[in-house]
Amino acid sequence: MKTKMLTLATVFPALLVGCGGSFSASENSSQNAPSNTEAPAEVLSSAKIMMTDLESSLRGQEISQSSLTKMQVSATSVKLNLNEAQIQTILAAVSQALQGAQLGSSNDLQAILPVLIQGATQGIGALKFDSVMLSQILATVGNSSLNSIVNLSNGAVPTELLEMLTSSLFANLGQAGASGDALSAVADKVIASLLAKLNVSDLDASGFKEVLKSLASGSIAGLDKLKLSETLMKKVMDKLGSGSLSGLTSLVSSLTSSTGTGSDLLSGLLDAFTKGVSEKLQKSKKGALLSALFNSYLNGVNNSQSQAAASTSSPIKTIIGSVVGGVISNWLNKI
Repeated sequence: MKTKMLTLATVFPALLVGCGGSFSASENSSQNAPSNTEAPAEVLSSAKIMMTDLESSLRGQEISQSSLTKMQVSATSVKLNLNEAQIQTILAAVSQALQGAQLGSSNDLQAILPVLIQGATQGIGALKFDSVMLSQILATVGNSSLNSIVNLSNGAVPTELLEMLTSSLFANLGQAGASGDALSAVADKVIASLLAKLNVSDLDASGFKEVLKSLASGSIAGLDKLKLSETLMKKVMDKLGSGSLSGLTSLVSSLTSSTGTGSDLLSGLLDAFTKGVSEKLQKSKKGALLSALFNSYLNGVNNSQSQAAASTSSPIKTIIGSVVGGVISNWLNKI
């Protein structure tokens, strides 16, 4: 995949060359004057740019906006109130993971992304945060990586990288310190935050639906790697449904003032995310377990209607019930 390099301007002034064995005073003065030649500027690798974005996010600073016209990621940062030692612990773990995989100067996003997230979650896990703080930090890691992916990808929404992003995040929830009921709560907040941070500009509906399918598919792939018990997996799927509706409601609320198509937009996006969940589940689960897990997801969507409505002051809150009812009715007997 082509990536966009961040290159600083480099100046190459003309070199003055003296001929012969003697120079006039003015020539000698020019020769002895400080040179205006600057050292070649550093070309930052994709790995370094992603590390820089992550550090900015952990510090609650604004990170670079996407330059793409087809997909934008909100770069608004959350104040995590991490101290310097905590930030350095996470960054050191990421750096060690990248260097250990010989990716410290790499531009290969497909290689960098899972290693960066694995390193970040290892550092986070060492700090032993409670589930609330853990949710916020993991969402920050996800949003920072999402922003970086979009910025560093040339000309196309990288759906395969988006699937890899959520797969890596969810597969490493345990390493980050999430377990038991806390794991389901963290899954809820992480997917809600990722979806809420997306924005759309000049992207046709089918294209953006592929983005959501990829994020959903990656979430299921990552959860599968955790080898959860059926009981816990049902709880997590319920929360994945809840988080998806919450995140998409927030996203659509930010768009409806300009698009005026809140109902159709929310319906289409929720249906696309649900399709991603369904398709990935069918690849790894069969029979009664497949139906139970998918129904848990739908229950999560259905039971979070009031919570989603309460989270927005947008007029979209009035149509959440009908949208959810329509999507669930469409999917209820398909698996």
